[in-house]
Amino acid sequence: MSPRRPRRRTYLFESPRSFPAGFRPFFVAVGDFNGDMVQDLAVVNQNSDTVSVLLGAWNFPAGTTPVSVAVGDFTGDGRPDLALSNRDSNQVSVLINNTGL
Repeated sequence: MSPRRPRRRTYLFESPRSFPAGFRPFFVAVGDFNGDMVQDLAVVNQNSDTVSVLLGAWNFPAGTTPVSVAVGDFTGDGRPDLALSNRDSNQVSVLINNTGL
C-alpha cells in the first residue's frame, strides 16, 4: 500500500488594496489601536521619519529613519502601544496609546 499524498489546497485572496502611508514604508505591525476590536496597521515610514496608523491613515512623528515597529501594552492599561527602532539616531521611540483618554 502506497502512502497517501496530502491533498492540494487552493488558497484564495481578494485583490490587493493599497493604502496611503508615508514616504518609503518599511515595516508593518498589527494591533487594535483604537479599541474597536478590529486589527489596525502601524507602518514605519523610513524616509519621512513618521509612523502611519492605518485606520484613519494618521501619521505620528517618529525618530530619525524608523525601520521597524513592535506592538505591546507597555503601560499596562490594556491599549497597544508602539515601539520604533530608529536607524540613524540610534534610538528607540515609544508611542503611548492615549485612545479613549
